[in-house]
Amino acid sequence: MKLNLKKKFIIIFIGTVFLPQALIFSGVAWYLRDTLMDQEQEQLLSSIEIKKYELIAFLEGAAADIGYLSTDMLYADPEIPAEDKLAHLQNFIANHPDYHDITIFNRDGNAMVSSSYDYRISWQDNPLFNKALEGRTVISDVVIFPEPFGMALYLLAPVKNGDGDIESVMAITMDMTGIWEIIDRPTPWESGFYFLRDTHGRFVAHPDKDMLLEQGEPTNDFNYLTESIDITATEEQGRFQWELGIVIDENEVVASANIFIMVVFTIFLLGIVLAFVLTSIFTRPMVKNIKKMNESLKRIAGGEYSLKTDVRSSDEIGELAQEVDKTGAELEKAQAELNRYSRNLEKEVGKRTKQLEEKIDQLERMQKVMIGREKRIIELKEELKELRNK
Repeated sequence: MKLNLKKKFIIIFIGTVFLPQALIFSGVAWYLRDTLMDQEQEQLLSSIEIKKYELIAFLEGAAADIGYLSTDMLYADPEIPAEDKLAHLQNFIANHPDYHDITIFNRDGNAMVSSSYDYRISWQDNPLFNKALEGRTVISDVVIFPEPFGMALYLLAPVKNGDGDIESVMAITMDMTGIWEIIDRPTPWESGFYFLRDTHGRFVAHPDKDMLLEQGEPTNDFNYLTESIDITATEEQGRFQWELGIVIDENEVVASANIFIMVVFTIFLLGIVLAFVLTSIFTRPMVKNIKKMNESLKRIAGGEYSLKTDVRSSDEIGELAQEVDKTGAELEKAQAELNRYSRNLEKEVGKRTKQLEEKIDQLERMQKVMIGREKRIIELKEELKELRNK
């Protein structure tokens, strides 16, 4: 297949501009996609860290509440009636809706004063209760109540008398509603949600309440990415390890990366189109001039030596066109010389031919004379012979 100059320029453009740019774009696109995915993972971790601080701040606030309440000498003074202590506890609960019950236990774990007596757990010989008797403020792991179903956290703090001796232990039963409210808050992603597992790997906070106490995957609705971190209580606070996690739809992450890649791809295509247009603009006059020179060379080869290429360019193509014009002029001059020589040659040949013809004529006349003489001699010999015979 014969390729003209324009097609060759297009092939050169594809080979030297488009294909390298396409390969570069492919590499850059995959690199950007991986980078964006890594950034999304980092954002996931960052989002979980923020949520962790919210949970820790919530628990520290609860610990500060029981620490403040347990240091009130009202509860350590045996002279103050239990009714006054109860009224104070109920007033405190009224202002703190996350707290379900506040109970004061003696050192044997028996309830002395309770806002509702719905603490639902025996504290006798309980390790957390013993830590409180040692003077620590502790937080329990999530406690599950099967009948009726419920979940709660317990905060325990010592109640000391004026001499600093531990007289009793205060226990606050805290509903999970406050933690659920924190976990159920929306994520920065449309499809994402947070979850919380307890020490045993059970979901204790999840937007789908049917998932509570379940174990396994946080969702089956979509292909997801997940990140999680641990929230661990210190030995002073109690001993538990929660897993705080976040789930987002992988397609949402990929879609955001693909949008960015499409923007880059659009810029790439615009660059290719611009490069092609600029290449066409700059190569079109060159192709046009080369075509003119090609046509001129053909006509010069046909004998039109005086023809000019009509190429106006100051680059190498213009210089080549000038050389073509110069060559045509030189060929025209050479042809004129050749014609002149040919004409002179014809005259010389005509002159020489005429001289040769004259010589031939002379020879022919001489030949005729010689032949006539020979005939006369023969005749004379015949006459002489006849005379002798007589």
